[in-house]
Amino acid sequence: MKYLLLVVGIIGIGALCFAAGEKVGIARFSDVPADHWAADAVTELADQGVLQGYPDGTFNGERAVTRYELAVTLARFAEFMNAGRNPLVQPDSTKSGSIIPEECPSWAQDSVLFLSENSILPVDSPIITDGKKFATGEDVAQSLSSLAARFIELEVADPGPEDIE
Repeated sequence: MKYLLLVVGIIGIGALCFAAGEKVGIARFSDVPADHWAADAVTELADQGVLQGYPDGTFNGERAVTRYELAVTLARFAEFMNAGRNPLVQPDSTKSGSIIPEECPSWAQDSVLFLSENSILPVDSPIITDGKKFATGEDVAQSLSSLAARFIELEVADPGPEDIE
């Protein structure tokens, strides 16, 4: 089920149909009609806490998002994927620390820290270093690629000596 939600999440994030604001406590947003092509994905990801709309009960799926909003959504999605199992994403002790840019808003700081400390995004990623700009298609592709690579890296066990011929 989680892998199905992973695919749904990637589609939802890839289409920039997400919001990163205060949780409004509803799964259906007033501006997402039930017959909208993304309504089921938006509702499912909202139910799981990955997508959180704005305090006025809207989702604003047509609005461009900032890189910080993308970072918050990626961190929530990674945390959702970790739920109920040994943590899939773990800190990489070989990394030389993490950064939180001075201009990073308080609501995004935990997510930026999570993404950098867990080696999901490199510390020099524009998602982390220049988060107030709007996210581009390249930003979304790089972020999803990095997230998927980190999950795969930690999910697939390294072969032991007995497995290598």
